[in-house]
Amino acid sequence: MAKTRRKTRKKTRKRRIRNRKTLWWNLTESRIES
Repeated sequence: MAKTRRKTRKKTRKRRIRNRKTLWWNLTESRIES
């Protein structure tokens, strides 16, 4: 169980970083478009 819990935690962490990157990219794209 501990192992599974760890995996889920890691996945969430990675997802968070991915979302952050997407947000950053969207911001940059909007700036370039403007």
